[in-house]
Amino acid sequence: MKPLPSLVLAAAIAAPLAAQDNPLLSPFRLDLAFGGGRLEHRTDGSTFDGKADAGFFRFTFEGIGDRGIGGGLRLEGIATDDDLFDDAGFTATEATASSLFGHVTFRIDEENFVMPIRAGLLLDGYILEETSTGDESTWASFGPQFEVAPELLLLRNDHVGWSAYANVGLGVAATSIDVDTVDDDSESSSLFYRFELGSRLYVSHVVFGLGFVVRGQEADESDTQGGQFVFGIENDFTGVLFSVGAIF
Repeated sequence: MKPLPSLVLAAAIAAPLAAQDNPLLSPFRLDLAFGGGRLEHRTDGSTFDGKADAGFFRFTFEGIGDRGIGGGLRLEGIATDDDLFDDAGFTATEATASSLFGHVTFRIDEENFVMPIRAGLLLDGYILEETSTGDESTWASFGPQFEVAPELLLLRNDHVGWSAYANVGLGVAATSIDVDTVDDDSESSSLFYRFELGSRLYVSHVVFGLGFVVRGQEADESDTQGGQFVFGIENDFTGVLFSVGAIF
C-alpha cells in the first residue's frame, strides 16, 4: 500500500477511537448521588422560619446521539430532621422535597469541553409535616425548566480522566397548595433555581464525582380561598454531594 493512502486510512481509524477515549462524549450516562447539608425554610410575613440538617439523593439517566441530541430523566429527593422549627418554638416538623425532571438535551462539544443544554418539564413536591399529628402542608408544582451544564476535561491519560463541571438551572411552575387543616386548596406560582459546582474522575467506564450543590424554591403568596390564604415561602438546600455512575 502506498504511504499516503496508508496515512489517510490510519487517520480515519484513529479519529473515532480518539472520540471514544474522550469520556465527555459517551452516549449514555447513569448516575447515583448522595449528600448532606442544611435546608432553610422561610415564611413571608411570619416567624415560621427554621433550619435543619438534611440528606440528599439523586438518580440520573441521560442518552445523547451522534448529532448531540438526546434526553434523560432526573429524580431528586431531600429530607430533613424533625427539628426544623425548634428554634422558633414550634412543634417537631420535618420537610421533604422531591422532583422529577424529564428533558431533551442538546450537547455542544469541542475538544475536551462539552456543554449540555437541557429543556424540559419539572414536577416538584415540597411537604412540611408536623410529626406529632401527621398534618401536612404540600406545595405541588409543575412547569418548564431550563439548564446548562458545562464540563471541561482537565486531564486525560489512557483510561483515566479528570474534569471540572458546573450546572445552572432555572424553572417556573404553577403551584397548588394543600393544607390538611384547611378545606380548600390554594393556587400559587413558584420559581426554582439549581446550582452545582464540582469535579469528576473518570476511570474507564466508572465516574466518581464530588460537588457543592444548591436547590431552592420561592413560592408566592397564594390566592384567597374561603377568606383564607397561604403565606409565600422560600426553601433552599445547600450541601456536599458525592456521586458514582457509569458511562457506556
